[in-house]
Amino acid sequence: MQASPKKDYSVGASPMQTELTALEHPTIKVPYEIFNKRYRLSQKIIEKEQHAVAAAVDEIEKQLATAAPTSVPHMVSLLDTVMDRLRALKRKSTESFDEDLSAVRACKTRVSHLRLSDSNAALFEKRRLDRMLVEYCFRCGYYDSATMLAKKTDVEELSNMDLFLAARDIEVSLARRETEMALAWCNENRSRLKKQNSFFEFYLRQQEVIELIKKGRSGCMDAILHARKHFPALEDFKQYEKDIQKTMTLLAVHYREGQSDNPYQELLSDTRWHWLIEEFRREIVKMYQLSPESVFGVTLQAGLSALKTPACFPDPEQTAGVKNKDCPVCQDNLHVIAECLPFAHCSQSRLVCFITGEPLNESTNRPMMLPNGYVYGEKALAQMAGDNDGTVTCPRTQNSYKLSDAQRVFVL
Repeated sequence: MQASPKKDYSVGASPMQTELTALEHPTIKVPYEIFNKRYRLSQKIIEKEQHAVAAAVDEIEKQLATAAPTSVPHMVSLLDTVMDRLRALKRKSTESFDEDLSAVRACKTRVSHLRLSDSNAALFEKRRLDRMLVEYCFRCGYYDSATMLAKKTDVEELSNMDLFLAARDIEVSLARRETEMALAWCNENRSRLKKQNSFFEFYLRQQEVIELIKKGRSGCMDAILHARKHFPALEDFKQYEKDIQKTMTLLAVHYREGQSDNPYQELLSDTRWHWLIEEFRREIVKMYQLSPESVFGVTLQAGLSALKTPACFPDPEQTAGVKNKDCPVCQDNLHVIAECLPFAHCSQSRLVCFITGEPLNESTNRPMMLPNGYVYGEKALAQMAGDNDGTVTCPRTQNSYKLSDAQRVFVL
């Protein structure tokens, strides 16, 4: 039997569908991953409590199966144990169900938001921009600003606030040179970190050893004991072998504060704590399959690249006024971002009047060139000449000419 060909769902897809596929993957993926994580955790908790109930019931059955009579107080104690286990199972089941239901509601809210793209595109685009700005602020570490913006624009349920705020607590602890919260996070997400071949837990243990070595002779033995305890316990211990050797070599290097010629200064530098924070952010991004760059940054660069032309970056010898005041790429702040981006691919050029911003054509607004070589629309020059007794002034060079000096330009 001949296999049916695979369908290409991209063919015939609307621009909005393509846009949603490209930009909104994290919008659904993050709450789904959170739900998946909570569901698996709930399974483990309930199974553990079920085993505890079964063990308590087995104990009663063993007592009843014995030939010797069992005292009433002992049986009451066993029944109380079963009741306690059942209450714990009910409580844990209710808590787990509520958490799972909350995660499902989050997914449903995101799906409902994406459906707005069909019914109310203007509202959807406005709220999407707000979401992008909130995520961008979170990624840059502006947590208070991001939280305020999310509340003001009512996108709290549509943004990944809980994820970033939980990450902030760990970042703050690392900034205080503490590793306990980060290690607890690694333990909680051990299976996922293993799948993405993460070195983050090792880096934390490595930093703990380094901090002990920094104390000098008093901390060297503690550093050795700490390394012996934690390094072998890591998964795939051998893949860290070179880093471990480099770390333990610090024991042979006499550390002195302010020493500049130490070949291991990179390990001893306090900037490693800032590097650990950045490494933690990268792990969060990979774990929830977020894009390495924020969606806001990606879309901004794509838009600037679509508008970027050689005219936005003239030769230094040319006058700065040649830039279009209405062009986003020509604005000072965005100009820096667009500098390293590729130029737009324009198969068909469209001329626009520098003065009015209206398109130039061969019928209603013909292009006219002044003696200094600059081209403007016929409408703008005629209006300017009418207000100044037939004289026009070039807005770029401030040179004045008679309207009759302007020559028509033909575009081939």
